[in-house]
Amino acid sequence: MSSFDAIRDLLVEKFQISADEIRLEATLEDLGLDSLSVVELLFDLEDLFGIELPQEEAQGLVTLGDAVEAVDRRRRQADG
Repeated sequence: MSSFDAIRDLLVEKFQISADEIRLEATLEDLGLDSLSVVELLFDLEDLFGIELPQEEAQGLVTLGDAVEAVDRRRRQADG
Protein backbone atom coordinates (compact mmCIF):
# COMPACT_ATOMS: atom_id res chain seq x y z
CA MET A 1 0.00 0.00 0.00
CA SER A 2 1.36 3.41 -0.92
CA SER A 3 1.84 6.18 1.63
CA PHE A 4 -0.95 8.15 -0.04
CA ASP A 5 -3.39 5.23 0.21
CA ALA A 6 -2.58 4.66 3.88
CA ILE A 7 -2.90 8.36 4.70
CA ARG A 8 -6.17 8.58 2.77
CA ASP A 9 -7.55 5.63 4.74
CA LEU A 10 -6.49 7.27 8.00
CA LEU A 11 -8.13 10.56 7.05
CA VAL A 12 -11.37 8.79 6.11
CA GLU A 13 -11.50 6.56 9.19
CA LYS A 14 -10.24 8.87 11.93
CA PHE A 15 -11.16 12.33 10.71
CA GLN A 16 -14.33 11.41 8.74
CA ILE A 17 -13.10 13.17 5.60
CA SER A 18 -14.78 12.11 2.38
CA ALA A 19 -12.44 10.13 0.14
CA ASP A 20 -13.58 12.35 -2.77
CA GLU A 21 -12.02 15.39 -1.06
CA ILE A 22 -8.64 13.76 -0.50
CA ARG A 23 -6.24 14.85 -3.23
CA LEU A 24 -2.50 15.50 -3.18
CA GLU A 25 -3.02 19.18 -3.93
CA ALA A 26 -5.59 19.68 -1.13
CA THR A 27 -4.32 21.77 1.74
CA LEU A 28 -4.68 20.37 5.21
CA GLU A 29 -6.95 23.34 5.90
CA ASP A 30 -9.09 22.46 2.83
CA LEU A 31 -9.54 19.03 4.39
CA GLY A 32 -10.96 20.67 7.51
CA LEU A 33 -7.98 19.97 9.75
CA ASP A 34 -7.32 22.62 12.38
CA SER A 35 -3.93 22.95 14.07
CA LEU A 36 -4.77 20.41 16.77
CA SER A 37 -5.98 17.89 14.17
CA VAL A 38 -2.78 18.38 12.17
CA VAL A 39 -0.68 17.61 15.25
CA GLU A 40 -2.78 14.50 15.88
CA LEU A 41 -2.38 13.47 12.24
CA LEU A 42 1.40 13.87 12.47
CA PHE A 43 1.56 11.63 15.55
CA ASP A 44 -0.61 9.08 13.75
CA LEU A 45 1.69 9.17 10.70
CA GLU A 46 4.75 8.62 12.87
CA ASP A 47 3.08 5.62 14.52
CA LEU A 48 1.65 4.22 11.30
CA PHE A 49 4.92 4.35 9.36
CA GLY A 50 7.43 3.97 12.21
CA ILE A 51 9.10 7.28 11.38
CA GLU A 52 9.87 10.55 13.11
CA LEU A 53 8.91 13.85 11.52
CA PRO A 54 11.02 16.65 12.98
CA GLN A 55 9.05 19.71 14.07
CA GLU A 56 10.72 22.00 11.52
CA GLU A 57 9.77 19.61 8.71
CA ALA A 58 6.24 19.16 10.02
CA GLN A 59 5.71 22.94 10.17
CA GLY A 60 6.33 23.15 6.42
CA LEU A 61 3.52 20.78 5.51
CA VAL A 62 0.79 22.70 3.70
CA THR A 63 -0.77 20.18 1.33
CA LEU A 64 -1.50 16.50 1.58
CA GLY A 65 1.15 16.04 -1.11
CA ASP A 66 3.69 17.69 1.20
CA ALA A 67 2.79 15.19 3.92
CA VAL A 68 3.07 12.22 1.54
CA GLU A 69 6.48 13.43 0.33
CA ALA A 70 7.73 13.90 3.90
CA VAL A 71 6.54 10.41 4.89
CA ASP A 72 8.12 8.84 1.79
CA ARG A 73 11.40 10.68 2.41
CA ARG A 74 11.54 9.51 6.04
CA ARG A 75 10.63 5.94 5.05
CA ARG A 76 13.47 5.88 2.49
CA GLN A 77 15.91 7.19 5.11
CA ALA A 78 14.78 4.53 7.57
CA ASP A 79 15.18 1.79 4.94
CA GLY A 80 18.48 3.06 3.59
